[in-house]
Amino acid sequence: MGKRAVLIGKGRRIVIDELIALVHGSAELDLYGETAQIVEEAGFAYDGPTTLIVSSDGNKLSSAGSIASASILCLAVAQGRLIFSKKESAIATSALIGVVRLLQSDASLQLPADAGEYLACLNASLEGSGVCTFPTSLTGVVERIVNLAISAVVAGQTRSLCQVVDVIAALSAERLAVDVSAYADTYYDALRPHRESSTSATTMRAILNGSQMAKLGKQGLRFSNEAEPAKAVLNAPQQLGPAREAVKAACKTLELEMNCSEPDGQSLFDETVVRIATLSVAGAIASLLEGTCARRSTSNDVDGSLTTDAQSQSLSTICSMCEHNYVQLKSSLEAEADSGIEFVRVETKRAEEEAKTKEAMKAAKASSVNPKESANGGGEKDEFAGMSEEKKSKDFEKTCRKGSQGQS
Repeated sequence: MGKRAVLIGKGRRIVIDELIALVHGSAELDLYGETAQIVEEAGFAYDGPTTLIVSSDGNKLSSAGSIASASILCLAVAQGRLIFSKKESAIATSALIGVVRLLQSDASLQLPADAGEYLACLNASLEGSGVCTFPTSLTGVVERIVNLAISAVVAGQTRSLCQVVDVIAALSAERLAVDVSAYADTYYDALRPHRESSTSATTMRAILNGSQMAKLGKQGLRFSNEAEPAKAVLNAPQQLGPAREAVKAACKTLELEMNCSEPDGQSLFDETVVRIATLSVAGAIASLLEGTCARRSTSNDVDGSLTTDAQSQSLSTICSMCEHNYVQLKSSLEAEADSGIEFVRVETKRAEEEAKTKEAMKAAKASSVNPKESANGGGEKDEFAGMSEEKKSKDFEKTCRKGSQGQS
């Protein structure tokens, strides 16, 4: 099956799902429209660099951050505003597509985290290709794009996790045998109708309907004496719903920002939009991670430095922490799901063995017939048993008379 094409050109837009597909290698960039036409007319045939030339040993972006940032920079350059002429912009766009494909082909290749070194790496790697030099005036633009790219990828990946957290929490509810009355529609649709929390509660009710372990009782939300893991499971919709809502809203903001670019190479957009959205995603990840760790009775692996004084942190630091905490969240949810699946497997096997044992006992009981029944040919009752020969003869004659009368 071929890779999905994500078209890049003047006037084109991309969405977060496409950006994540590029990161995962299931999609590739391709020129589109006027940009493709200009490159073709210019006779520019360049497949991209064969390696990255990095002059510094400084911090590097992750493979995902490298691919995502180069893709968004490629889209921004394609709009024809950051570099002087249409032809230069189109050729630079084509060359950047080659850079993205190189990064996709080798996860060990990573672009520098510093914006100045990032540009220097691109210029050195594309030297001699016929691509104009990326000016240092784009350093601020590149820094914004790098932070945006990391935040957008983390937000999109977290949004994907949010599609399965209800199911994973329901497995934990089964494992811990909680009272599912805590998910009653009274608490969510009537008394506290936050949309995503109601969705989580509805999903968990549906999954646990008919459960042999997590049964419907009358406890409701009165569970102050429960152990912490059980409390976390019973409170799951109140945690999962707001987190999912925050992530969805942040994704919309970041997706719009991905398709924005400065009016020229000398201008620079403020980072507030990305910062607020990223902090929202960070808070959602922290909440989700706290919940899954509590349900597993393990320590919370969230990077605490993010929550101590987030407002004083640089955006690049917040993005880096977000990326780290997402990895911890994914790992914890996978472990929680594995525990739930293993519990269901063990309980299913136990139930099957109990059913087989009961069937065997029933069969054994049926085969242990009364000795008199065995003597009469396998358990059928003998109606003449214990009757004298005289009595048998009289009954026989009586039966014969009844039969003859019936025939007449």
